[in-house]
Amino acid sequence: MTGEQKRIDFYIDISNGQENLPVKFPNKYRSLLEKTKFNYDNNYIINNFLKNKDINDYLLLSEYGCKCFNSKENNDIICNEEKCICINNHNQKYECNFNCDCSDYCNNRLIQKGLNKKLMINYISKNKGFGVFALEEIKKGEFICEYVGEIIDKISAYEKIEKNRLRKKNNYVLQIREIYKNMVVNTFIDAEEKGNLSRFINHSCEPNLYFDLVRVNYFIPQVAFYAKKNIKIGEEITFSYIDKLNLEETDYQINFQKTNKICECKSANCLIYLPSF
Repeated sequence: MTGEQKRIDFYIDISNGQENLPVKFPNKYRSLLEKTKFNYDNNYIINNFLKNKDINDYLLLSEYGCKCFNSKENNDIICNEEKCICINNHNQKYECNFNCDCSDYCNNRLIQKGLNKKLMINYISKNKGFGVFALEEIKKGEFICEYVGEIIDKISAYEKIEKNRLRKKNNYVLQIREIYKNMVVNTFIDAEEKGNLSRFINHSCEPNLYFDLVRVNYFIPQVAFYAKKNIKIGEEITFSYIDKLNLEETDYQINFQKTNKICECKSANCLIYLPSF
C-alpha cells in the first residue's frame, strides 16, 4: 500500500464530494460521530431546507435582480459596486442571484459558491467533542462557510432547545433575530440531524469568526461566517453563540442565563458557562 493510499484510508471526506473541497474527517472517529445522531452518509447537506414547506415559496421577486451590463472583464459581466442595486438598494445584505444579468464571476457572488477553504473536523476531548480546524492560512475578512440546516418555527425551536438542555445534550439550533423599526423577525436553523461542517464549530468567548446575514435566492437569511482575524494552519475556528449582531442587551442576558454547561474555550475572558444560541 502506498503512502497516498494510507492517507486516503486515514481520512474521509465527510461531505461526500458535495463541497468544492473535501472536508477531512479522521476515519478512526466514525463510531463517535455516529453517536451524535449525525450520519454523514445521509445527513450532510449544503443548503438550508424546510421539511414541511417548499423553500421555493420564499424565492426573491424579480425586482431583487440587477441589470448590470456596463462593466465587463474578460467578457464576463461584473457588477459595479457603486451602481448595483443588489449591493446598494436594500436594507439587508443581498448577493446577486438568479434574477440578475451578471455572470457567475460577479464580485457579489460569494456565499452561493460554497466552501472555498481547506478545513478539517477532528475530535478534541470528551467534554468538548469535535471541532473544526483550518488546513490553510485564512486572512481576516475572508468568507469561510455557511451555517446550514433545517429552517424550523419558533415553537419547534424552543421545544428542542429546552429538551436538549434538560438532557444536557448539545444544542444545534441557531436563532437569528433581525430587528427592524416596528418588528422583530426570527429565523431558526436546526443543524442537529442535517447540516454541514458548521455544526461542528465550537463556541469561544474570544472567537476568530464572526457572522453576517446574507440573502441570495430567497428572502430567508443565510448565516455566513467570516474570519475575524488572521487564522493559522492548525488553528481551531470558533464563533460566539451569542454574537450581538442585531441583538439587544436584554436578549444577550436572557440567552446567557438559560445554560448551565461549562464552557471549554479556555480563553482569557471566558464566561465560565457555555452560552445558549
